[in-house]
Amino acid sequence: HSYGLINGEKFSINSAWDAKKFNELKSGKSSSSQVATTTVPKAFDSPITGGISKQLTSTTTYTTVTAENTLQKKEDGFFTKVGKSIKSFFKNTFGAEYSVVSVTDFSQKYLPYNSPINVTHVSKDTEIFTKKGDSSKPISVYCQTVSDGNFTDNSAGLKLNIWKISANINFGLKNTGISFSYTNDNNTNYFGYSVSICDLDVSCNAGVTQSYSDTGSYTDGGQASINGMLAYALYSFANGVQYDYEQFDVVPAN
Repeated sequence: HSYGLINGEKFSINSAWDAKKFNELKSGKSSSSQVATTTVPKAFDSPITGGISKQLTSTTTYTTVTAENTLQKKEDGFFTKVGKSIKSFFKNTFGAEYSVVSVTDFSQKYLPYNSPINVTHVSKDTEIFTKKGDSSKPISVYCQTVSDGNFTDNSAGLKLNIWKISANINFGLKNTGISFSYTNDNNTNYFGYSVSICDLDVSCNAGVTQSYSDTGSYTDGGQASINGMLAYALYSFANGVQYDYEQFDVVPAN
């Protein structure tokens, strides 16, 4: 005999018709049917004559099988695949990262500290102490804490990563702005603009960051900045802001 399993139940298949109906039930093309099952007892040789000691008889029963559970399993499988696809999409598209770093700054300004316009040679070493998550996904958010600085050095932002190019929107008391970078192997070239609320200046930044280990990197670049008050004065002058002065009468002293 041939046997088949439907929903964990064993059925005997004794004819082409049985096999056809069984396959229809298994594939979900048929909702129910009757499968004929024939049971034939085993024959034993007679110990005396060597012939068959008992006349063989056969019993045929009909069992109704439904494919409701099979269809339900197919539906569950479909929704499971859709759920896994959605989960995989979000996992591969969105990212988040939190890190704690130490920054050793060797930067040097070429003009006096209180100069309204300044040029700075940026030179600093960064070491990552703690890193959780991943901000290299196409759409990522991040938060960075500087362990050897104060709260004004901390920052958070949004990164858009496409291939080797990244757009970074950063928010911080000393660095709020936008920058673009291109990464090739261990070198990352960057360019951007930023505003410092603490220093009241607007700056343009460019340079390269080289990773020398899994947690360490060195940045070498330049920064040109202008004091915020001077920038406002130049803006007002360029737009012809008018100032009205009140006229006062001179009163002679007694």
